[in-house]
Amino acid sequence: MINCTNPFSDQSQRWQKVFYVSMLTTFASLSSGPVLAQDFNSVTTLSGLSSSQKIALIKSTTALELLQTGIEAYETSNFAAAEKAWSESVTLFTRQSDILGQALALNNLALVYLQQGRSQEAKVTVEQALELLEDQTGSQQGSAYQEILGKTLNTLGNWQWGNGQTESALSNWQSATKHYEEANYQPGMVISQINQAKALQSLGLNIQAVKLLQEVVQNLASQPDSTLKATSLRYLGNGLRNIGQLEQSAQVLQQSLESSQSGDSRSTIWLELGNTAREQRSRLLAIGKQTAAELYWRQAREYYRKAEEFADSEAQKLSAQLNQFNLAIEVGNNIESLKLQSQLNEPIVSLAPSRRNIYAQINYAQSLRDLESQVDPVALESLGRRESPNDELTIADSQIIGVLNTAIANSRLLGDQLAEAQAVGQLAAWHESAQQMKTAQKLTQQALWLLEGKQATDIAYGLEWQLGRILKQRGESPQAIAAYQRAVDALEVVRQDILSIDSNVQFAFRDRVEPVYREFADLLLQTEGEQRPSQVNLHQAIKAIDALQLAELENFLGCNLSELIELNQTQIDPTAARIYPIILRDRFVTIIEIPGQELQYREVALSQSELENTLQSLRHNLISPAKTPEVLAEAQKVYQWLIAPLESLLAANSQLETLVFVPDRELRNIPLSILYDGEKYFLEQDYAIAIAPRLKLFAPKFQTAPLKVLTGGVDISQQIEGIGFPIIEQVKQELSQIAEVAIASEPLLNEQFTKSNIEKELQTGNFSAIHWKTHGVFSSDPKETFLVAYQDSIKAGELQTLVQTAIQSRIEPLELLVLSACETAQGDNRAVLGLAGLTVKTGAHSTLSTLWKADDRATTLLMTKFYQQLSLPGKTKAQALREAQLSLIREEGYLAPHYWATYLLVGNWL
Repeated sequence: MINCTNPFSDQSQRWQKVFYVSMLTTFASLSSGPVLAQDFNSVTTLSGLSSSQKIALIKSTTALELLQTGIEAYETSNFAAAEKAWSESVTLFTRQSDILGQALALNNLALVYLQQGRSQEAKVTVEQALELLEDQTGSQQGSAYQEILGKTLNTLGNWQWGNGQTESALSNWQSATKHYEEANYQPGMVISQINQAKALQSLGLNIQAVKLLQEVVQNLASQPDSTLKATSLRYLGNGLRNIGQLEQSAQVLQQSLESSQSGDSRSTIWLELGNTAREQRSRLLAIGKQTAAELYWRQAREYYRKAEEFADSEAQKLSAQLNQFNLAIEVGNNIESLKLQSQLNEPIVSLAPSRRNIYAQINYAQSLRDLESQVDPVALESLGRRESPNDELTIADSQIIGVLNTAIANSRLLGDQLAEAQAVGQLAAWHESAQQMKTAQKLTQQALWLLEGKQATDIAYGLEWQLGRILKQRGESPQAIAAYQRAVDALEVVRQDILSIDSNVQFAFRDRVEPVYREFADLLLQTEGEQRPSQVNLHQAIKAIDALQLAELENFLGCNLSELIELNQTQIDPTAARIYPIILRDRFVTIIEIPGQELQYREVALSQSELENTLQSLRHNLISPAKTPEVLAEAQKVYQWLIAPLESLLAANSQLETLVFVPDRELRNIPLSILYDGEKYFLEQDYAIAIAPRLKLFAPKFQTAPLKVLTGGVDISQQIEGIGFPIIEQVKQELSQIAEVAIASEPLLNEQFTKSNIEKELQTGNFSAIHWKTHGVFSSDPKETFLVAYQDSIKAGELQTLVQTAIQSRIEPLELLVLSACETAQGDNRAVLGLAGLTVKTGAHSTLSTLWKADDRATTLLMTKFYQQLSLPGKTKAQALREAQLSLIREEGYLAPHYWATYLLVGNWL
């Protein structure tokens, strides 16, 4: 039986009164991207009791000193020393029957175990602390008790979070908040609420998470400026950045800066402002806005320099310099990179052993590798660099190996296997780049072994990916496939963290997600001589590409679509073949799935660059009718690569009526109907064509009931989102002609075409289709995807809210969304993702839209014909679109593909 001591007895008046260190900090792992600023207890807190309470807990000066020693060691990431001090303090508290002191020390000890990846020991230890606290009753449950219980529940929540028990973690963090409230301890309340926001994000409740953070900030708004207030604002700013609200993020971080009172805190905020500016740069680059992106690069550099200027500690100064170093490498500023390298090398190598410093060393080594790949030896020599005496290694190589060996030695000294695994993994990556594959394999496997039994999926997936590449280079294909499969499986888990905006594992999609799937598919589709990939490998390759399509959509939408997939399992259309064109580095492959048959495989030797350059040129030339000769030449090339190898197979399957393409990369920006065999367009052959990114998201179900269409549009010129949109002359005529052949509403025109009117109509009209003739832009950036309303824009997320809120009581979703005057963003090679994303966001089965600015009259003619055809018995959407396009060519004289090829049907083709 545990012998309890009442901390509020007369004897307690003789106890030494203590105010513990107010907050401890943890340091997020450094990556090759922006170095995150020092984290203000996003995971846990070891804060001491509030000064207003002046709680006397500790009888023994030795116990106090040990507790304080552990706190100081923990703050510097010296977890081995913290563990030793707190273990000894637990022993002393136990001897003194000091239950609260014992529970607090055990809680602290559990934190060390969590930091070291010792999950089971952390669980046992925090449960011991809770068991002690649960035995306290009545008068023993005072403010000190409530606060320590809050801390312990917070730690238990962190263990549950790390072990995938998100809902349990959320529950315990909510309980921790209540106990902090009982103790009237606001810092603890803030910390536990931030943790709640993290859990809400993991559950896909991103808006609720940001709202919670906003409430935290609001509750502190009336208080004087303080570190806590500044930190809460900083967290909200980070949260807004992580959900893509970059402008708001910058504003809130500026408020945090104004509330900050210490130099080191201000330095941290400047770092985060730099990270937000850097994200703004990346966003603009992704959609082809190079000039605007450069402004944010300069802004990020200035913020990082201010972070260095305001740093009160060497660690904070080093963080700022590392950010500057990474940014300089990222933008290719080699002169500045080399200058910063000369400043960083000595202090980085000389860092004292701690997890924070180990990650700084790993980050630095990765940055050196990136720099070395950019700067050729001649440039290095011209900048005063020379090769080392070792003929096989440059100075940069020697520095990389040296700093990583130091990081490995330091991690072993601290007993930190998580840090060691990452350092060993980076060393293996260097050997991989040096083509020393045997050593690279050995080190990578060693790093994976260090992760066994630890919650570190985000690290493991990268190492498995690395192992797969190495094994492939060594010619061990079966083992390489197995490693890639493990990487993909782990990545599926990690991606949910990305979608839930866990800043610790967020990374650039194209750099860290897409290559894994593509390389896996490439490996599965390797051929030797006449041997073709097995059916097993073909199915696996389709699964990998399908998963990539899903990952791209989820990354665009910021949500998990797994439930939608389960609800919309594809019912196979026996007259439709699915075609998966896959662009690989040195060849163009196509997998064909015909119902009831084995998968078929075709391959053309073709470099990725030649194919993508042709597709980009074709897409550019389609914008102008005068470029039709160039379009025909390029469309014929693509036909020979994609369709010609399938001709005999298609001819042997006369039952096929529809070809459903799951297009890859730049193929998504091309209307496949324009492919040309030298005599006629693919449109003029006997197949309807549809596009279905991630096929299972769009259940091919035939619509038997007549469509009831909500119509509307804007025909006046407007300036929206900084873009000038001209008059659309045929709006009234198009909508009136649709009303003659379909069941249509009274159109919402011009000043009537507003969000509120749209919502009202959708709520009362029971519409199964929407047809809007208005300007709009599709982009791979959801923030840049919008439709033009009257003196306003409708963003993708807003349209989702309008449509889904209005029809939430209906069993059937929206069948068809038609947008007849939109275009994809120029310079954005993945802009069609915006169209697919809009389809998913609204819950529509299908979307029909334009890829570029179409001729107004041609569009009106085509849309009228489309609805006429769609009203015929048994006519599918894909067939109706084909007939409408053919009518433009044969009956209306619009021969140039510019006029008739801009229309793209995404989703359900039936």
